[in-house]
Amino acid sequence: MDKLGEKLGISREDGMSSYACGRAIEGALKSVSASGLNDLGKELGLGELDFFLTDLVAAIKYPWGEENDRLERCSTNSTATARAQPMSGHFSTLA
Repeated sequence: MDKLGEKLGISREDGMSSYACGRAIEGALKSVSASGLNDLGKELGLGELDFFLTDLVAAIKYPWGEENDRLERCSTNSTATARAQPMSGHFSTLA
């Protein structure tokens, strides 16, 4: 979530609510072209999580909401899947 803010030049200031931060990000995303939004989603790895920028903004604005729960499940599943993948290259024989 912080990466999205960084890429848009938005940082969460002390005392700034999640909702206010999400609104600032939402406003910044309105000025990004469609191809820029696609590139941003790819850079953040959202496609791998089957997650969209709108879902991420909702998770930022409402950290107790459904989108945040879904993001946590997706990222946990993605991490578990990555750990289960065998290592490639010559280092895999060291295990």
